[in-house]
Amino acid sequence: MKVLSADIGGTNARFALAELTNEGVTWLEHHVFSSQEATFESALRKILRTWKDIRAVRFIVIAAAGPVENGRVKMTNAAFCVDEELVRALFENARVFLINDFQAQAWGLNFPGIENSLETLYSSDAIFPCPVRTVIGAGTGFGTGWLLTGDTPNVIASELGHVSMAFASDERPVEHFYQSIYPDTPLTIEHVLSGKGLSLLHRFYTGEVADPAHLTREAGFETSATCATFARFYGRAARTAALAVLTQSIVIGGGMARKSPCLVKHPNFLAEFLHYKGPHLNYLKRIRLYLDTTGNLGLFGTLALARKTA
Repeated sequence: MKVLSADIGGTNARFALAELTNEGVTWLEHHVFSSQEATFESALRKILRTWKDIRAVRFIVIAAAGPVENGRVKMTNAAFCVDEELVRALFENARVFLINDFQAQAWGLNFPGIENSLETLYSSDAIFPCPVRTVIGAGTGFGTGWLLTGDTPNVIASELGHVSMAFASDERPVEHFYQSIYPDTPLTIEHVLSGKGLSLLHRFYTGEVADPAHLTREAGFETSATCATFARFYGRAARTAALAVLTQSIVIGGGMARKSPCLVKHPNFLAEFLHYKGPHLNYLKRIRLYLDTTGNLGLFGTLALARKTA
């Protein structure tokens, strides 16, 4: 079965053509577009012009960053919509599915062999016995999804990134700085844990305005106050996700940690994840933490959903 997959984020849009069999998957085509320079429609039409036999595809699964409403996703951090009707008009004989991008990443956790794409960040011998797997990730925005494993696996979408961000008493200056940037709304996890949030944190500490992709490559970034504080916030968000829904494991997806692993490998990340004096500390210590190293978890998720529904 040939499947056209797409993972549309606020920074990049990944398209892939795959041959899915009982033995596994063969990638036939793959292309990455900039979501800030190309629209979903223009990217799709380019693929139609350039990929061989693309019109013969009968199964299409598209993941996009934003809530799915009436077959459409108004992108959270890009200036276009992703619409099922457009896809059906271009592929008249195909079955089309549109899902949230972190729903797709959660489905990816159910794809055979996906563990080969994951790096272990923390593991306890006494794993917490639970059928739930979690994925979170900071990129252009912040996303979360939960996979319910078992005989009939299913996925729960989430907007955890828009939950209020908690600050410790010694972080009040940072909190007040963020609030000065967003004066008319409560501060959320996404305000802090995103590319823009990292740039603002760097500005707080240094007074410099820098693109997140550039500042993370600067010499000394791994030992900077920016990295240390961002890792602390990231660990707090991971703990929030773990306490919101009991889980066996958390995978860190999103582009930021993949491109700059120090953001989750800094000691502050794990220290903050386990910084809990309540009755559930033992539970937190038994959760396994992983890093998605390829960025293809969403594409694997679209294939997992295709296999489930075909």
